[in-house]
Amino acid sequence: MNIKNGVQSVLCAIAMLTSIGSSAHADEPLLGFEVVDLTCNYCADFAAPVDRIAARVREKGGAFRVIPVGPLVGNSATPVLSVMVIQWMLLNRSDAEVQKAVAAFYAGYQGGANLNSLNAIASWLQLHDIHVPTDLDLSAPELTEQFAKSVRLVNKAQIRKLPAIVFIDPLTGDIQMSVSRGTDLADMEQRVLQFVSEKSSQ
Repeated sequence: MNIKNGVQSVLCAIAMLTSIGSSAHADEPLLGFEVVDLTCNYCADFAAPVDRIAARVREKGGAFRVIPVGPLVGNSATPVLSVMVIQWMLLNRSDAEVQKAVAAFYAGYQGGANLNSLNAIASWLQLHDIHVPTDLDLSAPELTEQFAKSVRLVNKAQIRKLPAIVFIDPLTGDIQMSVSRGTDLADMEQRVLQFVSEKSSQ
């Protein structure tokens, strides 16, 4: 799939439009997202299972992306700097680069790295061979709208705990499946993989 077209299709899907109007996902049976908090240990622990889920979805011809929303306070998301950097990458980088950056942020937060400024974040990501400009305008309208779309996904799927996996209909934006962290991440993975298998066989 062309990266630019794929990104735009995903953004349209997140917006929950009644009609996406894009052919990029029209013939794809699956469109999934992992919603995460980059500071969350559970989310970091779920990274390997998510890689397996994403691989299975793509193997079945679908699309899957990680969407960071920051810590959830009640049902409100927090647009911290690292979240907005990933939101920028969702618009400007490939899926592989986004996944690499998410892994770098997990490692940084767990290791106590300084991630409190854009310069510090850029320096940390550079250590992982990820280049992010230090002059990004993280309050730019396209980024704030991108974050708002992610929040709408959280609200529509009624997500209260992270990580969460959401699958939506690529044409209507309707929620097909939403599962949030419980006590057993392995069970969460199996539930999602079962859904993927059942959906792709229809």
